[in-house]
Amino acid sequence: MAVNFKLIGTTLVLAVGAFIGRGWRKEKVSAMGLSAKDIVIDKDTYSGVIIGGGPAGLTSAIYLAQAQYKPLLVEGKTPGGALTQSHAVHNWPGEKNISGAKLMEQIRDHALHTGAKIESEEVVSVDFSAWPYKLTVKSILSGKERGIKALACIVATGSIPNFLGVPGERGDDGYFGRGVSTCAVCDGIFYRGKIVAIVGGGDSAIVEAGYLSSLAKEVHILVRKEAFRAANGVKDRVLTLPNVKVHFNTEVQEIVGDGKKVTHAKIVNNKTNEESDLPIDGLFLAIGSHPNTAFFAGQIECDQNGYIILKKDQQTSKDGVLQPVMLQTQFINRR
Repeated sequence: MAVNFKLIGTTLVLAVGAFIGRGWRKEKVSAMGLSAKDIVIDKDTYSGVIIGGGPAGLTSAIYLAQAQYKPLLVEGKTPGGALTQSHAVHNWPGEKNISGAKLMEQIRDHALHTGAKIESEEVVSVDFSAWPYKLTVKSILSGKERGIKALACIVATGSIPNFLGVPGERGDDGYFGRGVSTCAVCDGIFYRGKIVAIVGGGDSAIVEAGYLSSLAKEVHILVRKEAFRAANGVKDRVLTLPNVKVHFNTEVQEIVGDGKKVTHAKIVNNKTNEESDLPIDGLFLAIGSHPNTAFFAGQIECDQNGYIILKKDQQTSKDGVLQPVMLQTQFINRR
């Protein structure tokens, strides 16, 4: 999966620069009626604050630091983001095989090298009602809170995939990254000629099934209910493929492996209570995700699921608050 990091970084720099520039070069900030003369720049005021320490946040920090904006990155409770959970990443440009944790360590070092400031803190609340924007952050280690101000904000908090919560899925004895995946486009190539299962009944499950059907020997779609939620069209085409099989009213009870990789899934029919083993090499979860945007409620416009609505390019409903578009892309490749 290709993502243009240079384009993302350049867009952020131009957008942040344009917003900040309006404040300093003109007497008024657009639509805010606030004079730049009233702003007190101190040690707790930053030209740009980046919320989130994953690939999107760190990429933003690198480009803003290179543009001499001296950004602050608040990395949150999971420095490096979800990618650090990956045992091996195979599709990162320039890296044939690297652990997610090692990769993120390298990117973090790059951000620090360019001059970005990174704090082990999490954002507790934001106030975008006046400029400079106000944020309350809390130290991960001490729990102490402090207030900071930002002339511009970049929201790179990402989202968390939904999991089944069954034995063998995650944890030290689980198979996440060793056969359990949340991204068919990322990991599908590793299951060429093998047997895979997809959990889900929505559009994403159907799309991933269509993609995997061109690679895998067999594709099993495990649907918890007795019908799909996915729309017709693509669904009808995918379901006619000879190597795609649908299991309605089916739930995964446990994911089983040999200690190195997935070998089968224990499934149950939730109508008949019939239990069985489904031999598979990989299990893909297509059961949605939830965004880390709770503390933005009432501050910027979000949809009914909590995802930030972008007005133009990377601009949110609040002037000077941006979201890197790369947040919608997953890079976790494993095995």
